[in-house]
Amino acid sequence: MSSDSLLIGAHVSAAGGIDTAPARALSIGANTLQIFSANQRQWTPRQPTESEITNWREQMQIADLSKPIVHASYLINMSAIEAVKLERSRSAFISELQRSEALGVHGVVLHPGSHLGAGEDEGVRAVAESLDVVFEEADTKTVRVLLENTAGQGTNLGWRLEHLSDIKKTMKVENRQRIGVCFDTCHAFAAGYDLVSDEGWAATWDRVDETIGFAAIEAIHLNDSKQPLDSRRDRHESLGKGELGSEPFRRFAQEERFRSIPMVLETPSGMDGWAEEIAIMRAWARESD
Repeated sequence: MSSDSLLIGAHVSAAGGIDTAPARALSIGANTLQIFSANQRQWTPRQPTESEITNWREQMQIADLSKPIVHASYLINMSAIEAVKLERSRSAFISELQRSEALGVHGVVLHPGSHLGAGEDEGVRAVAESLDVVFEEADTKTVRVLLENTAGQGTNLGWRLEHLSDIKKTMKVENRQRIGVCFDTCHAFAAGYDLVSDEGWAATWDRVDETIGFAAIEAIHLNDSKQPLDSRRDRHESLGKGELGSEPFRRFAQEERFRSIPMVLETPSGMDGWAEEIAIMRAWARESD
């Protein structure tokens, strides 16, 4: 598989309408992208119009972008303790899935949630229950839910890979096949997974195989970390400028097993910086051809 198959992009703005995002991705040399499908700071945001959805699909084809990803609103907590917050979260995620299916995206990235003191086991159970409810009510068929590993701040779930595995195992059997994983490099490092040393890199992917299985990874967030290993703090940095350094990202570019997985930059680099980071990743990929 050649370097041309490397799927890499960034989380680009959809300001002015979702149909404006593909051109932004194309302008930085991306061949995939991630967006918010609606205002992620509102429980009931404006929905995309039919013309915006049609134009989005047309622009995606023109830009030749593959496996687009939507990131769910940060407001959503699928393990919320308060009944009103839980209902809002479920309703918001149902709308997210329905919008994403209309857009024809590959998957929706979701932070599992925060147990808010109920404990990790109860939090895992609550997320699984919420996802079962959402799948039943949303009645979507193709869009994937990609649970994202987290840094482990506060009571956030997902900082241990076992949380993601257990959520899936706790769901109804008929819904489990709709769940994948988005692997965030900064979050993994902050949660204690060493991606820097040779031994740590090998051990991390062994752990992935043992818990969620490598095939479950359907998206990757490429982010360096401002904070050290096992800090449990989510602070993104530009590639090669943080605690991870360049070598892990070179490996992501060069190892064939990552080539067909959409990799998305969420670094603080901005559009010009993302263009540079994408070019660097492609140059590293060519070294392995």
